[in-house]
Amino acid sequence: MNAIVQTCKTLAGLFFDDGSLALGVVALLGSVALLAKAGIVTPPLFMMILLVGGTVILLLENVVRTARRHRR
Repeated sequence: MNAIVQTCKTLAGLFFDDGSLALGVVALLGSVALLAKAGIVTPPLFMMILLVGGTVILLLENVVRTARRHRR
């Protein structure tokens, strides 16, 4: 039973470990929305690329930072 609880805590930590990831995603969504509203970025495909690419970059940065923190 203890292993199941520990596994659940580890999985929850993957999603709720760092508030900066959530803030980064919100900032990314807001900036892309502002670009779209201002008409600076008009093709939907380019907006999608910005959102997906930005999210992947934020996730990778978070994984690297968390791995460095846990390695010590």
